[in-house]
Amino acid sequence: MKKFLLFLLTILPTFVLALNVYPMVNRVSAKPGDEVVVKLQLANTSGTEEKTKVNLHDFIIAGRSYIYNAPDYPYSLKNWIEVPATEVVLEPGEVRDFEVKIKVPVDFSGAQAFGALSFEFGPEKPTGGGVIARFRIMSIIILDIEGTRKDIEMDITDAKFYDLSEDAPKEYKEKYGDFGTVMVLKIKNTGNAVLALKGEMRVVSREFGKIVMSRPLSNETFVVFPEREEEFTFFSDAVFPPGKLSVQFEGVSQGVKVAKSFEVVAFEKKKLERLAVRMNPDMMLFKIERPVINEKFQIQNLTFEKLKISPKVKEKPSFITILPRRATLAPYAAGNFYLKVDTRKAKLRDGDNIYHLTVESPDPKVEVFGEPLIILRHGIGKTDHMVSMTESSTETKQATIVVENTGDMLLEFQVVERLPLRTNSLSKVFLVLPGEKKKISFKYSVSDVMARNAVLLRWRIYREKEWKEEKLPWPESD
Repeated sequence: MKKFLLFLLTILPTFVLALNVYPMVNRVSAKPGDEVVVKLQLANTSGTEEKTKVNLHDFIIAGRSYIYNAPDYPYSLKNWIEVPATEVVLEPGEVRDFEVKIKVPVDFSGAQAFGALSFEFGPEKPTGGGVIARFRIMSIIILDIEGTRKDIEMDITDAKFYDLSEDAPKEYKEKYGDFGTVMVLKIKNTGNAVLALKGEMRVVSREFGKIVMSRPLSNETFVVFPEREEEFTFFSDAVFPPGKLSVQFEGVSQGVKVAKSFEVVAFEKKKLERLAVRMNPDMMLFKIERPVINEKFQIQNLTFEKLKISPKVKEKPSFITILPRRATLAPYAAGNFYLKVDTRKAKLRDGDNIYHLTVESPDPKVEVFGEPLIILRHGIGKTDHMVSMTESSTETKQATIVVENTGDMLLEFQVVERLPLRTNSLSKVFLVLPGEKKKISFKYSVSDVMARNAVLLRWRIYREKEWKEEKLPWPESD
């Protein structure tokens, strides 16, 4: 539960405001029939008097959202809490204790209960422009019931599977591409405490006796409150087989071991129209310092068909060899291959010399995902690049840039927003090959005037440590 509490701290508001409430997350324990006191502290850090209104709420985490109003939720503390006042006036700089009493019902049978207090403050009359700027700070209470066993139980109430190469919803194709499988599960917590699972989820084909997907689960994000049902989406770059599948969960939630297995059917019998593999690692970088370089890599079959393949380098350089030259991959199996580079025979230009890995097959065409690369770094070449802004909106605070790599080195880029106390990532780190262009859209939070100095493009040579920063080419203001 410790990481779950840390997760709560990261998602609650962190504004620098006139009122401070401490602590913002309270973990307490009591027996049915007990009365427990939660000690909060209110501090007015402004130079003026602050009046705050206190209200009681339910509290539920649903995905990355928070529900503060859930009528009749049986695990809510809301009706058990007594506050010393519903309005508090604090003088400038004043710090005051605020004791909250919780009376646990004698007949409460759950292992945990949840609630929240809100402290609302700020001007009650409109400020300049007719705006009322009221603020609200939430303080969360999690109550553990002593002597009650935590039953961590779960059930799959619905399971949907989408083959991206067929008629999958448009939003999934836009996000994940046109090959692989999207699995959408509805998980219901049928126990009496929060399900916050850290462990692994596996999908096993009964027909093939193979694990077709495995994913780690984080107790920061895989969270379901008792008697709640939440939806989780998982993507696999493999095509799921027809027939029965076993969806297995294994891990620990709040110190309780969890091992659950559910039988589902993903697809009816079908014939594959596309075959595909993925290589791991999908990018192999070598600095040319040794006469001979040897590297092991894997090729993974992403389908339930047996594949005969011959790995190749598209450019067919004589100094690069791959062994074995031919192999047969069982459904979902990965095979080991060995790459040999004899740099004594290579004539390389300065910079990154890039070669593309692929496979040939006597079967229908086998696609290779991830665009696997071999990079032979021969010193440092030019790092020239060009950036243009194609779209920007002051209303939506959204912009689109095009980054072109006009140099000789593989470059990494990222759009960031640099603020006084933190730096926000506005895009993922993205790679641009020499001669390649990439379009990136992002949203920013600062004013348009500030954005010209605060929103920056970071870049560096791939696999090097040092980042450099530059301003973006914003359009001229009117």
